Amino acid sequence: MIDLSTIRRPAVEGYCGRRSYVPGDTVTVSCSTRLDEFDVEVARVGATREIVWTGRGVAGTDQPTPNDASTHGCGWDTTFEFEVGHEWQSGVYLVTFGPTGATGMELGDAMFVVRPARPTADALLVVSTNTYNAYNAYGGDCLYTG
Repeated sequence: MIDLSTIRRPAVEGYCGRRSYVPGDTVTVSCSTRLDEFDVEVARVGATREIVWTGRGVAGTDQPTPNDASTHGCGWDTTFEFEVGHEWQSGVYLVTFGPTGATGMELGDAMFVVRPARPTADALLVVSTNTYNAYNAYGGDCLYTG
């Protein structure tokens, strides 16, 4: 069994309001931190990493994690939002947040997918959201700890 008390948490933790968006949609991100402010970077990940949006000096809020968060979510207020650009390609995007100049374990992240407004491709990307959720230990438990 995993001892969750030994896991070092990032300086900022958060999640996106939805798992996927189309160009023109507004992405909402809910975060909790004890920092007064933090920085954000949104990048498309793939063969190359392309930064598509940054936010500096986002106001930090310490939002409590409910005991049942691993099964019912955190229900945190929206901390910041941004619009998916019409030029953004479909794919997986990583939202990284943390103190200015932070690296490694201090950084938190969230993920979302941009899907095309009108699908035309012959390929499909499958994102393992059930696996992602199974390892979610907010609130003290995850699928692997009880």
